[in-house]
Amino acid sequence: MFFKRKSKGGNILAEDKRYLLIMKDIKVASYDIDFAGIVSNISYIRWLEDLRLAWLEKYFSLTKQIDAGFIPILLETHVQYQHAIHMFDKVSGVMWVSRLHSHKWRIKAEFVVNEKVMAIAEQKGVFVDRVKWRPIRIPEELKELYKREKEEKQ
Repeated sequence: MFFKRKSKGGNILAEDKRYLLIMKDIKVASYDIDFAGIVSNISYIRWLEDLRLAWLEKYFSLTKQIDAGFIPILLETHVQYQHAIHMFDKVSGVMWVSRLHSHKWRIKAEFVVNEKVMAIAEQKGVFVDRVKWRPIRIPEELKELYKREKEEKQ
């Protein structure tokens, strides 16, 4: 299921190519709610982490990465809040790889309630060697997986 986003003027925006997509239901808990009665900013960060871990479990095992001597590290996180999420809202999280560079990766995510995009997020990161703590090139396994899906969707 893909969700259409509207610009402020109401026009449908062109959607990103969504490679290596994952969807996950997210339960809003009482501790997610702030004093204004809406989901707190920090909850979105936790939900992004939950989505990223689910993505890793499905596509690029964190255990295998650690065994191979590297790990993913976040460099940036941006969240654009479009509409408030409240207690008892049924939230779906969607995450995908939007871009792979030689050394950096970029993932995007949306938090959706009733097919309405409530927040959009983007994270950028690198893989680092666990011993030297230096960035490494995007691992071949991930590049091949991304390339294969990209070819299938074109």
